[in-house]
Amino acid sequence: MNQENVFFHHRSKQRIKDLGEVFTPDAFVHQMLDLLVSGVEDSKIWADENKIFFEPTCGHGNFVTAILERRLNAISTSAKKNRDPQYSLYSIANSINTIWAIDIDKKNVEECRYRALSVIMSFWSQSTGTSYKLLLKQNRKFFIHLLCAIQWHIHENEALSALSDEGQSKKSASKTDLGSKWINTNKHRPLDFELTWCEYFQQGLKHKYKVIEFERASSFVDSLLTGQEIKGFEEFSFALEVISIRDVRVA
Repeated sequence: MNQENVFFHHRSKQRIKDLGEVFTPDAFVHQMLDLLVSGVEDSKIWADENKIFFEPTCGHGNFVTAILERRLNAISTSAKKNRDPQYSLYSIANSINTIWAIDIDKKNVEECRYRALSVIMSFWSQSTGTSYKLLLKQNRKFFIHLLCAIQWHIHENEALSALSDEGQSKKSASKTDLGSKWINTNKHRPLDFELTWCEYFQQGLKHKYKVIEFERASSFVDSLLTGQEIKGFEEFSFALEVISIRDVRVA
């Protein structure tokens, strides 16, 4: 691991004690993912759009970003073979809608979202040879949905209670002191792997009600594209960081 990565992935001893965090170096992450598909043709696993990947304690996103990279590359390769002219959009949409990542710590969630969007935007830009901001202008609605999907699929939650029914959620969370404190403050937030961002949004259209998350993301993106001062969009700070620091054209 280079010096920059050591600095980036630093966690204090107290934080490790409080949250039970364990840092997994990138090389180990890829070795573990290789073991996951051991004995199976690699491309079949990562290109399979019916596969769902779940990271119950995502931390700052080492596994999430590695999975996304593999999914994006495999699905786009498959889409290109099928001569899909929008292979990059197709692979992005399928990759983010088939991954779920939660963490009990808000800072971890924010960092994981930032890194996930960074991976996706880098892939998108390299695939099309287009700058980030031009991609936004040309694909405004797609980018809005991308932000919403990242928020929806990567969020704050407590793993033990999230996978339990409401009657057992408090008991499940109470297996750890941190989980007990979390659920007393945040209540039960069940995970429904079938309720992807796409499904949730389509339900809103079907019942003809405004999807608040989409409306908020739309306003944020419009402010971003018009150069207006951005205030009151703290939930999208991860996106602002990615776009503002990487507005460069990829050769």
